[in-house]
Amino acid sequence: MQCRYADAFEAKVRNKRNPLLARGIAAAGNAIAKAAKPYVDDAIKAAKPYVDDAVKAAKSAADDVVQGTKSLYQNITKGSSVRNIQTDVTKKTFERNLESSGFTKTTSNGVTHFTKGNTRYTTRNYSNQGSRTADYYPNGSRTPFSKIRLGD
Repeated sequence: MQCRYADAFEAKVRNKRNPLLARGIAAAGNAIAKAAKPYVDDAIKAAKPYVDDAVKAAKSAADDVVQGTKSLYQNITKGSSVRNIQTDVTKKTFERNLESSGFTKTTSNGVTHFTKGNTRYTTRNYSNQGSRTADYYPNGSRTPFSKIRLGD
């Protein structure tokens, strides 16, 4: 096994007209490379099962990914009001997505609440604009961070 760094250094030193030093350095570099080879080979063998498992897991995860449909997500905020997002996702689909993401559903006075940790969403069949809407309350906030205008 040749050490390419030692060979390059040998060529550089040889250009300075010191062939004895160049050969000594190259020999030392090649001896080090030869001595290290079994350890490098052992490390590669030891890592191979883990690399194979990681590749298998990545392929499996890629197989599980299903291409979803694209949804409209448009910021329609006007002035200094709460952030308003327009989407074409229906209320039913929006609620189903929250439940499948681990949110707990409760209903009170025509308003549906979805809670997961300190995060909360509410959905209603009405808003000031007349459309179905969802409000997003992050981190235990008492006021909505954004209003999501849902599709029909």
